[in-house]
Amino acid sequence: MSYLLDTNILLRSMDLDSPFYEMAVAAVETLIEQGEMLYLAPQNIIELWNVVTRPKDKNGFGMTPLQAEAEVNRLQAIFPVLHEPPLILRVWQN
Repeated sequence: MSYLLDTNILLRSMDLDSPFYEMAVAAVETLIEQGEMLYLAPQNIIELWNVVTRPKDKNGFGMTPLQAEAEVNRLQAIFPVLHEPPLILRVWQN
């Protein structure tokens, strides 16, 4: 089976201080061990970028753009990105 990774799972698995860190990492590891396919979507990457580059005092991770880029590159090296067709919103609206 295939799974689209939720942005919150990605964020919690990056945050060692999160009470959900271990659960998020275990969920992803379990699916990988079971041979399941895990994917990212462009929206996940955008949402993740917005959170990780936001200052810590604004509920973000306080990463620099270079740090965020490295994290996005790391995730894309592990999980394939499902790209959306350019007209997907227009098709959905009609």
